[in-house]
Amino acid sequence: MPTKLRKLKEQAIDSSKWRGHFMKPFVTYENKYYFSYCRYCDAYVQVTPKPLPNEIDIGGTAVALNCIGVKRGSV
Repeated sequence: MPTKLRKLKEQAIDSSKWRGHFMKPFVTYENKYYFSYCRYCDAYVQVTPKPLPNEIDIGGTAVALNCIGVKRGSV
C-alpha cells in the first residue's frame, strides 16, 4: 500500500476513534475511494488519496459526528 494512502487511512481511523466509532476494515470503490463503516452506527469515513481540486482527502460522518450506537459493555 502506498505510503500516502496508508497515512490517510490511519488518520481517518484515528479521527473516527476520537469521535467514539469502532470502524470496520476499509473497502475500495473503483480503486479511487476507500470507505470504512462504524460497527455500531451508520457513520462512515471516506479516504481519497488523489482528490480532485474540489474534493477532500478525508471526510464523512464518522469524522464529523460522535457515535450514537450501542457500545460493547454498555448494556
